[in-house]
Amino acid sequence: MTTAELAAERSRIFQAAVACFARYGLRRTTMDDVAAAAAVSRKTVYNYFTNKSVLIAEVIFDEARRVNARARRGLDLDLPSAELLVAAELALLTSARKSSYIEILLNPADFGTAAEVIENSARVAEVQHEYWDPILDRIAERGELPADHDRTEVVAWLTFVHVALCARPSSANREQARRLLTRYVATGVLLNGSSRAR
Repeated sequence: MTTAELAAERSRIFQAAVACFARYGLRRTTMDDVAAAAAVSRKTVYNYFTNKSVLIAEVIFDEARRVNARARRGLDLDLPSAELLVAAELALLTSARKSSYIEILLNPADFGTAAEVIENSARVAEVQHEYWDPILDRIAERGELPADHDRTEVVAWLTFVHVALCARPSSANREQARRLLTRYVATGVLLNGSSRAR
């Protein structure tokens, strides 16, 4: 197979997986379901995705890239640090709510599966760092990010908060979400809770 044919086959398997996740849910979808939907052998699916968790992570990675791109548009990196953290999460939350995949990932029957993949996947961590690192770099440049903060832990915490807010219906209330983020997230990430958001 040529490189283009391999890429097309991978894309077909990926799209089949998304369709299966939407139809059966994350937990109930099997690699056999994906293979059948993509009209390939199970072995072929495993050639591209070593297990279902890797496949779920790729779906999350792919959609997170789109969510992140929408969230970055119009984000003012010159906001005071606490306001920047809050605005960045609110933008991410708004963008995620426009995602066609959010219902799949937040389905109560599958939320544990999605949360486990989000927590344990290096691929998902990579896409979260793509979003948060420029924001945290800006805050660090101002001397407002404690030197003893482990960047990986900070991004993992911000990701945890994001997933929790996505799953919480009341977080659709932006002012309530803003208050929670200001009080319990921005102050925890920043040096002495500096540059408090209003």
